[in-house]
Amino acid sequence: MIEPLRLDNVILAVPDLARAVDWYRERVGLRPVVVREEVAVLHPADGGAGLCLRLDPDDPSHSTVWFEVDDARAVAAGLGLEAFRIATGWSVEMTDPWGNTVGFTDYRG
Repeated sequence: MIEPLRLDNVILAVPDLARAVDWYRERVGLRPVVVREEVAVLHPADGGAGLCLRLDPDDPSHSTVWFEVDDARAVAAGLGLEAFRIATGWSVEMTDPWGNTVGFTDYRG
């Protein structure tokens, strides 16, 4: 059984990353902590769960939520899926029945 430790990130697809970063910084008060060509991560002042903006000019219509887990590779194995490497550790994603992405990530560098 999967046991999420906490909500990690909500990931939104956006057609214009720079504009979205500016909007969430200015209107929502989130602080950009990572800004790259195709992705930006913004956090609230307490450093809690973040908002990840992913550039997708073709299909900005679906949502993604990631939960932190102790070991994403073990979760992937339990789901019969393959984990993939990210900058901070490992992740695995699946799609819910409504087309949204649900991911599990760890910080095992």
